[in-house]
Amino acid sequence: MASKLNYAIALQQAQHAATTAAIGAGGKLYLFSGTQPADTTGADGTLVAGPFTLGSPFAAAASAAFPSVLSPTLPANVNASASAQPTWYRVKTSADVVVMDGSAGVSGCDMTVGPATSGQPVAITAWTITNGNSGH
Repeated sequence: MASKLNYAIALQQAQHAATTAAIGAGGKLYLFSGTQPADTTGADGTLVAGPFTLGSPFAAAASAAFPSVLSPTLPANVNASASAQPTWYRVKTSADVVVMDGSAGVSGCDMTVGPATSGQPVAITAWTITNGNSGH
């Protein structure tokens, strides 16, 4: 039988607070093309843009709704290093320790970002992190 875990809202919010604390001040965001690794120990992909400097704090407190949602502060644009559609992102601390990664694309992803053109600004238009084990 498949897992059917559910977490209380307070625990979901605590998980998001721990994510914000782990990223800390001066976190970095990178956009990649290609296949997202199965977990955060996988290698970085083909760089499309980054690093973006993340906000401090990374995000305001997570929502109290079910499921709890964390909405990071959108970083300032940076210029693309390649012309490609980003397909995933990775967040690292200021010391380059990987904290998390997620999907990126024009729609239906954790992060909304359009195609990048080398040397031109890349704008992230939406980014939410929804608790991964809420509901089934």
